[in-house]
Amino acid sequence: MIWSIWSGISKEVFFKDFQEFKRKKNTKKIVNDTYLTIENLLKFSNKRKKKLVSLDQINNYHDVEYFIFFDMPNFNDDLLKKIKKFKKKFILITTEAKEIHPQNFDIKLYKYFKYIFTYNDRYIDNKKIFYYHFGVSRPKNFKKVKKNKFLCMISSNRIINYNVSLYPLRLKIIKWFEKNISHDFDLYGQGWERKLIYSKLKIFRALNRINFLSLILKNNFKNYKGEIKPFLKSKFSILKKYKFSFIIENFNTTNGWITEKIFHCFFCDVIPIYLGPSNISKYIPKNCYIDFNHFKSLDELYIFIKNLDLKKRNKLLRNKNIFLKSKNFKRFDIKSGFSIIKKLL
Repeated sequence: MIWSIWSGISKEVFFKDFQEFKRKKNTKKIVNDTYLTIENLLKFSNKRKKKLVSLDQINNYHDVEYFIFFDMPNFNDDLLKKIKKFKKKFILITTEAKEIHPQNFDIKLYKYFKYIFTYNDRYIDNKKIFYYHFGVSRPKNFKKVKKNKFLCMISSNRIINYNVSLYPLRLKIIKWFEKNISHDFDLYGQGWERKLIYSKLKIFRALNRINFLSLILKNNFKNYKGEIKPFLKSKFSILKKYKFSFIIENFNTTNGWITEKIFHCFFCDVIPIYLGPSNISKYIPKNCYIDFNHFKSLDELYIFIKNLDLKKRNKLLRNKNIFLKSKNFKRFDIKSGFSIIKKLL
């Protein structure tokens, strides 16, 4: 087992996190669902009486049944050079968007893998390359509460790949509500006290690396309610109080890249105002959410949701309940989705 060795995540960091995860087995507490796949790999390997270990723990590579990579690794890394000849045992699971890690979709590198599991339906042939979403886990015995709050956004303040990123749009939404309808909007997430420079010019964005500068020029958003503890329970306890939530994916240019955010809204009976991949309706019916792209302005969007009566809101919620019980949702549910990996390994 090895995490992608690319510039964003060092192997030392992943190996340390992986061992901590194995020790605590605490996936039910984390906000990001990415580790659910690792949890299921652990259960699967234990059932087969196999060990799931990180690559740095292996002494004899000939004893390894499969080398499983989360995102395309850097084949120039010293560890990878040692195991390159075992490519018939290589498995790739893509999790990052193409805009973050374009190597995930470098066709020339696919020759190194026996199987590839990816969310991008453009490449799927169901022979070597299979559809796989990293999965979500629907909470059991979820307690509903009275929805006494109107609209929120839960996201982090950062700038990644500015020219195609939707982070600037999030900031635009926040500023619009701050200025126009502050009483109906709440903001949560990491880093919003820092004032980042959103500029098309890379030389100006480089100033964001100077931490003390972004803190001196800090934001003072009156609607900012602070960070949420990094546990699913903490996120759900806040989210479920709202009627609507903005779900603006990091990018909308990669087919099929749908994160856990919209599903968290569904689990909490919150209506998502969604902007994501152009082929979203292939996976999630349009009658389950409000499409951000249908509105010419934030004024028009706000007027629409403000005038959406209880009957229409309940219809949207009924539609998402039908979806959550359908076969289409199973591809996102970690238990059902992981079955394709179990079948092939």
